[in-house]
Amino acid sequence: ARKQRLFTHSVIVAIDFNDIEWYGEELPFIVKSKAKNGTKSFIRFATIAVVEDGKRFTLKVLPVTPLSATENIVRDLIKYVQNFVSIRVVLLDRGFYSNEVVEQIKNSEEKFVMPAKKTSKVKENIQPAYKNGPMEYTMSKGATYTLMVVKDEDNDKLLPYATNMNNVASSVVHELYKSR
Repeated sequence: ARKQRLFTHSVIVAIDFNDIEWYGEELPFIVKSKAKNGTKSFIRFATIAVVEDGKRFTLKVLPVTPLSATENIVRDLIKYVQNFVSIRVVLLDRGFYSNEVVEQIKNSEEKFVMPAKKTSKVKENIQPAYKNGPMEYTMSKGATYTLMVVKDEDNDKLLPYATNMNNVASSVVHELYKSR
């Protein structure tokens, strides 16, 4: 991508899981998930894509099996992309929220934003983080991040985000995440 001069500036990337329904026999690479279109079996891929100006440009796709460690997939995708582009921020959905993934992204030295899972401990901190501003949050296994809370304009719900972008407003983090 860099050789072709497609991205001469730092870019926003999103990491996602993509599932394709599987109706065949059970095979070692098939993952189980919430039922969709009459099946709980899926072929899963992890992707990392540049997401800017309402467009997606996929940079890498990896297969995911039941034995795949999510934090290793995140590491491999980021490491690959770092060879071609300068990453401004990595966006992930709530499904990636774990101690291991937060540590892995911090180890990559990239900025990240993802919705925080509303665990009982996160729920306790939503109001204080909304009223008093971003706060440092420690997950149950020790990973730390900045908890930012934004009020959704559409329904007045408070939305918690996990990030390591400490010098930006919560509203900026929310807008960045919505761009994915």
